[in-house]
Amino acid sequence: MAATFHQFGDLPFELRDQIWNLAVRPACPGTHVFKLSNREEAGALDKMRQMVLDEDHAYADHQLIIPDSNESNISTYLIDGGLWTACKESRRVMERRFSPVQKPEHRKLRLEEDASATGYFVGHHGVPHYFTVLPHRDLFLFQVQDPTILNWNHIGFEIPLGSSVRGYQGRLNIAIEYKSEWGLQVGKVYPHHEDLDLVYAFIRMAIDTTTSYNIWLVDHNLRRKCDISASERDEPVSFSARGQRLVEVQLHHQDQWEYVKKVEVEEGDSGNSDSMEFVRAVDMAAINHWQCYESFNYPPCPIGLLGWDSL
Repeated sequence: MAATFHQFGDLPFELRDQIWNLAVRPACPGTHVFKLSNREEAGALDKMRQMVLDEDHAYADHQLIIPDSNESNISTYLIDGGLWTACKESRRVMERRFSPVQKPEHRKLRLEEDASATGYFVGHHGVPHYFTVLPHRDLFLFQVQDPTILNWNHIGFEIPLGSSVRGYQGRLNIAIEYKSEWGLQVGKVYPHHEDLDLVYAFIRMAIDTTTSYNIWLVDHNLRRKCDISASERDEPVSFSARGQRLVEVQLHHQDQWEYVKKVEVEEGDSGNSDSMEFVRAVDMAAINHWQCYESFNYPPCPIGLLGWDSL
């Protein structure tokens, strides 16, 4: 079977336009993965894969960087690149579907709720790779080396992609990749975990982020059990990610989930070392801190957990 249809250009425009429309991904919740680093960390990384957004972002303290490997990158934005650059017709279809916005003038306006945002990064061969995100519904999954060094109160200003400072409704779903050592840290000192710098970083993230947002932790080691029937599945929130889905883990239905690799527990551990217990701990810590010290502010964002499921 031929992989290339050389007579495509001879087809009527109406048919070509319909084919291009079918090739565009549905405007449903997707997943976009970025490394989130401060300026010092970003300076040591490959600048060819840093995000390029606009000139006034060049001196921000935080940087978005594209993950190193396309093979392991689950991002929906990788699907868009070819259609942005294939030809004028495909680009026109992408512009029509996602209607990219212009920059700073829109700060004084409030864009439509479903407005899309477009950015690009420069690949290894120096070729721009364009992509589109839907801030009001997509998941922004940040790979963070150390959550304690990030100032979440400034992220909206310094990472403008889909931010409310650009007139969008804001990035409503923000996620951090969970690390197993975080659970071990909490398990060692539970129930005195609120004194940990790590836990306080999540407290600040929940309190300093706009109340209407959702904060998620993504555990790549957590997967829904295969024998759970469709009628038993409870999944109020899900995001597509390259042939699979990231699905909300309802902690009162945690028996539907299993860890791919056994969660390590150190001697003397309290048993609160897995991602489910970690999310419970930091979510409650944020609520407790707010009630005791900052109840004059808006309540903290909820902190939830996402695990893997097949389509």
